[in-house]
Amino acid sequence: MSRYDLKFDAQVNGRDKQIGRLQKVVVDLKTQEVTHLVVSVGLIFKQTVNLPFSLVESIDDPREIQLSVFSDELSKYSSSSSNETP
Repeated sequence: MSRYDLKFDAQVNGRDKQIGRLQKVVVDLKTQEVTHLVVSVGLIFKQTVNLPFSLVESIDDPREIQLSVFSDELSKYSSSSSNETP
């Protein structure tokens, strides 16, 4: 099991540009491993996107997460607007 030092509100970057900020992590209670990152995206129309942890390319700094996808690929993953209630 790997250990990662993640900071909430860390900058999340795609291959081409900044995607958003880390809001939450989803952990599998059986394995104690992070399965998804919940990332806040958008400036005016905020959304959260649930990204599989397998997309993480590197975490060299706890305040910056590098993903292996381009920003235009985010539409493949589940999202919700900040106006919706969980």
